[in-house]
Amino acid sequence: MFDKKRNAFLLAIATSALFVTGCTPLHAPTYNASRENVLELKKADISPVKVGDFSVGKEPKTLHEIGLRFESMVAGPNITFGDYLKKALELELILAKKYDPNAKIEISGTLLDQDLETGNGTGFMKVTFRVTNGGKPVYDKTLSTQIGWETSFLGEKAIRGAQRQYPVLVQSIITKLFEDPEFIKALGGK
Repeated sequence: MFDKKRNAFLLAIATSALFVTGCTPLHAPTYNASRENVLELKKADISPVKVGDFSVGKEPKTLHEIGLRFESMVAGPNITFGDYLKKALELELILAKKYDPNAKIEISGTLLDQDLETGNGTGFMKVTFRVTNGGKPVYDKTLSTQIGWETSFLGEKAIRGAQRQYPVLVQSIITKLFEDPEFIKALGGK
């Protein structure tokens, strides 16, 4: 009799723990600047720029919360994925010494779509980037990127692996932006 009660009690605790941990979303890992991106910006002959807002659409749902099997991931406490992208771009510019919060050239944008797939180890992102110079539009382009990584059949390992790939996905879209000659030209480069 005692073993049945004890087992039922342990099962109740384990089930409760599963529900409690399943309700709290994971946060995207802290963004680390790409050495290659910073070096690319340093050698580009561009004017200092500031970074404006990066809005996020209402749909699809992955713009606000990315499902990773039985977990979900958000950008972080009190920030959107648009804020995350903005801060990542600012970090790259600051490290390249090309950031000035008072600059007349401003980069902004809209995060249109994104997702991370734990099953096949792929991720994609689509962003419209805009540049204005003194309020006048000089660049407006939608860029997309895809990444892949080795994943696992095991749930927890696959979830953590996908979570670690979010900053890599952001680096990838920023790299596409920095490699676009039209973008460099819009920042006063050649």
